[in-house]
Amino acid sequence: MRFKQYLNRGRTDGTGGLVWNSFGASQKIFAWAGLVALVAVGTPGPRLLGQSLSQLLNNAPTTQAPQSKLVPETQPGFDPLKVMYGRKDFKHRSGKVILSNGRVLRGRISTTVDTPFRIWISSIKRYRDIALLRVRRMDVKILAQREIRQWRYQQNGSDIKLYSGKTQPWFRFAYTFTLLHGEKITGTVVAPVFVQTSHHHYNLLLSKHLEGKIGEPVAEVVYVKHIILKVTPAILAARKKMTHQLPLVAWRTLR
Repeated sequence: MRFKQYLNRGRTDGTGGLVWNSFGASQKIFAWAGLVALVAVGTPGPRLLGQSLSQLLNNAPTTQAPQSKLVPETQPGFDPLKVMYGRKDFKHRSGKVILSNGRVLRGRISTTVDTPFRIWISSIKRYRDIALLRVRRMDVKILAQREIRQWRYQQNGSDIKLYSGKTQPWFRFAYTFTLLHGEKITGTVVAPVFVQTSHHHYNLLLSKHLEGKIGEPVAEVVYVKHIILKVTPAILAARKKMTHQLPLVAWRTLR
């Protein structure tokens, strides 16, 4: 009733119209608030003015959100990783791994799921990501190798070191990746390589540095020397479907 009382206090002109200037400042504000409430909610103003916020929320009419069509990028089954790193159908590739001791492991070759090989190219000071789907073969390049002498302290608390007479082999590697279209990329990389043969599962590692066992000859250290992957029409077709227009990833990283 407060809103009607305030309205009745105003004077009217000869036609019965309300004279706005007869209201004070506070009355004008209160009148405007009542009018806004009437227009916004569509219910009588006096009912709104006597209710708390919780009552207004509880008494508010319920509505259903409009149904909108989902864009293709948000539909179930869409996975940006398929575009960025290749189809998930090719989590592994058929091929063979040749070790430095001449042993050959044939079977399904894979790396970390949905993760490319991240190659550091020192000549241009940048990384380049290469998906397994894009690789034809990989060859190791020995940048440095030597035998590190093993030393021991003469006794506890002493600063004097004595040569133990034993050495430990040490290697520094780079890897050359040959892509499906023939491009070659050489750089350092750290990544696991999994080989599933018909009988065993092998966990191998591509690394920047490798230390052999103490006393082990350099020629007997085993490491991944070559990876040769089988190229099929399905692999070539999947490679063509990969896009170069990727958010936050330079197209050059996936060529």
